Amino acid sequence: MKKFFEFFQRKKIFVPPISSVNLDHKMLPDVNELGRLVPLEDGDDDALLVLPSSGTSRQFAHRWVVQSQKKFMNQAQAVVDHFSIEGGCRWGLFIPAFHVGGLALKARAWLTQGEVIDCSQNKWDPIKAVELIKEYDIAYISWVPTQLFDVVQKGLEAPSRIKRVFIGGARLEASIEKRAEELGWPLIVTYGMTETNAFFAYRRGGVSSYQVLPQYEIKIEGNHLWIRSPLLFKGYWEQGCFLGKQVDDEGFWLAPDLVDGNNGHFFRVIGRSQEDYFKCGGRGFSASLVCLRLAEWFQKNHLLLRWEGLVCEDQRLGNLFCLVLDKSFAHYEIPLVSFLKEAFPGLKFRLHFIEEGQWPTTPSGKVHLAQLKQSICQQV
Repeated sequence: MKKFFEFFQRKKIFVPPISSVNLDHKMLPDVNELGRLVPLEDGDDDALLVLPSSGTSRQFAHRWVVQSQKKFMNQAQAVVDHFSIEGGCRWGLFIPAFHVGGLALKARAWLTQGEVIDCSQNKWDPIKAVELIKEYDIAYISWVPTQLFDVVQKGLEAPSRIKRVFIGGARLEASIEKRAEELGWPLIVTYGMTETNAFFAYRRGGVSSYQVLPQYEIKIEGNHLWIRSPLLFKGYWEQGCFLGKQVDDEGFWLAPDLVDGNNGHFFRVIGRSQEDYFKCGGRGFSASLVCLRLAEWFQKNHLLLRWEGLVCEDQRLGNLFCLVLDKSFAHYEIPLVSFLKEAFPGLKFRLHFIEEGQWPTTPSGKVHLAQLKQSICQQV
C-alpha cells in the first residue's frame, strides 16, 4: 500500500483537483467528516479516493463516489495484467484526471513505469490530438466516443505505434466503431462507471457483447444488471451525507443499465433502467428499443453521425420522443420520419438539429445529456 500512497500524493483522503464551470464547490466533500463516517471493509485500509460521479444524466459533481485507494490501484493492475500492458510506454491523457477514466489511465501508466503526456488541458482538436500521438510516440490512450467520432469524421488514420485505444463513457455507434477499425485504430470498447473503478467489462472486433474481467461477477435478473466484486466502491457522498452502497443478500450491487446476456461472463447493454419506459398518448414505449432500432437504421444506411434520443414531458401526450442530430444530416429528415412512423406506430416524436460544435459536453468530452435534455425539452 505504501507505493500506492505515493500515487495519491500521500493523502489519506485524495480528491483530485477539479476546475469546472459545472462544479458547485459547496458540494465538495468535507474530508474530515468523510474519514469519520466511512467504514472499513475486509482487507482494506482507511486511505480513500473521492471522485465526482461520471454519469452524464446527472448534474455534474453533485454526487461523489467514495472508494478505497488500494482497490482503485488493484483494479488498474488488473487491467494491466489482463491486457498485457507493456512497461515504459507513453500514455496520452485526453480525459481530465478528475474523471475516473483519466485517473485510471494515470494509474496504469504509473504501475508500468510509463510516462503520461497530458493533453487534457488543450482544447480538444482531433487533428492536433493525432499529431501529438505521433510526435510523442504515444502507445496507449483513453477516449470517449465523442472524441473517436471527431477523429473518424476527419478520416484520420491511426499512427503506427499506437497499441491500445480504450473507448468508454457513453454509447459507441457500430458504424463509428467499424470505420475507426478500418482506419487502423486498435479499439478496446469498455463498459463501466465510477462505482466500478473505471471499466469492468470490454469488447472488441465488432462483437456486441461485453466480456467481464475476472475480478468481477455479474448476474442478470429481468434485464437488470447486478455486479459483485471486492473492487466495487464504498458508497456516495451527497449533500453532506455518506451513503453506503446498497447490495442484495449475495453482495451484488444493482447497476443503472438494462442488459441481456448470460449470467457470469457476457452481456449486451440495451438501455437505462431509470429512463427506459415511457408513455406517449396512452401507449407504452421503450426508449432503449427505439434507440436500438435507430442505431440499426443508421448503420444500415452507412451514416456516421452524432445523435441522441431523449424523452421529454409533453402536457398533451404525457411524453414525446426527441431525436437530436447533427444539422449536417438534416436532409435525412424525410426518410427518418418515415422509418420511425413505420417502426413505432403511435409514437409521437420530433427531430432537432444542432450545429457542429454546439453540442453541450462535460469536461471529459462526453455529450452532457442533462444539459442537452434541458435545452431540448424547453423547446417542446
